Amino acid sequence: MPRSALGNYTVLVMSPYILEILFGLGGRIRPGFNLIISNVPGPDKNRYYNRAKMEAMYPLSMIVQGSALNITRLSYAGTMNFSYLGCRKTLPHMQNPAVYSGAALVELEQLTKPKRKLSRKTKAAANCSS
Repeated sequence: MPRSALGNYTVLVMSPYILEILFGLGGRIRPGFNLIISNVPGPDKNRYYNRAKMEAMYPLSMIVQGSALNITRLSYAGTMNFSYLGCRKTLPHMQNPAVYSGAALVELEQLTKPKRKLSRKTKAAANCSS
């Protein structure tokens, strides 16, 4: 989807909730969803301010009335950072999604690492030790 179309689609879908917030009518319209997941592309190169390098960039989002969880991913210079924002009544253990996501990312990284070809010496050593 082109970037301009994506922006228009987001405005169309989110406009009722944005209007609620602007006019202080929170909670009058029940949302059609309770999970929001955002993927925000950040700068792909390091940023500097007065020669000081920005080390990391963390996302900050908002949760609207009737939503349970907002997950936002923000990239910065080859890294990814996530934020989890949730309703305490709906999700009393908000640390769990973050912990489970971290474990899943480690598992995914291990599964996608290219397999190294073993040399004849290494193969022979591995066969002897087993």
